[in-house]
Amino acid sequence: MSQDPEFAGLLQTLLHAPKSSDRMQAARALGQHVNQLNDEEYVEARNALNTALRDADPMVLMEAMQALTRYDRQIRSIRTEYEEVYGDSAEDMIHPIERAACAVCGRPEALISKGGCDREDCPYR
Repeated sequence: MSQDPEFAGLLQTLLHAPKSSDRMQAARALGQHVNQLNDEEYVEARNALNTALRDADPMVLMEAMQALTRYDRQIRSIRTEYEEVYGDSAEDMIHPIERAACAVCGRPEALISKGGCDREDCPYR
């Protein structure tokens, strides 16, 4: 296990924090800082995020899924330096998980019931 206490704290929070909002923030942080992880931390973080895919809170699961999309070191070595992303619109450039979330409450569209969320300004209401 990595000796960095901040990194170890993120893993502990992701896997054991009682509040789902803390677990979500830990998953998000692991995704945002993946390029700063050494090889050992990279494997530990990826394993912790895979474990978080079984979290009881679907929002933690979504954050873990989003973070895991950035864990592509093995794939990156195969890509060329000239690879570019193309699309017909700005929406094409948005990650599919973000595109499928409500712009108001942030919940995945698939998890919003037919009545919408509790917020008055939710478009799924």
